[in-house]
Amino acid sequence: MLEAFVLPIVCGLIALGSIATIAWVLFTGQIGKQGLDALFLLLVCLLFVAIFIPILLRAVPARPWKKLPSRKGVKHEPGTGA
Repeated sequence: MLEAFVLPIVCGLIALGSIATIAWVLFTGQIGKQGLDALFLLLVCLLFVAIFIPILLRAVPARPWKKLPSRKGVKHEPGTGA
């Protein structure tokens, strides 16, 4: 049960860190300073994003409201808005 909470957090942090690194390399001009090393860093970060975003999206339930307990004893009358 614990891994169901930890997996999306870890995958999200890795994906966000990779996206932040991509932005840092592009906006600070590291490609001009580091050359090929910055290009490889971009490729690795894009690979991390491509790997961890689908894991994150599959780990988050598509319909979390389906697991909510039903309200027993509540009457739904038409026209009352309830």
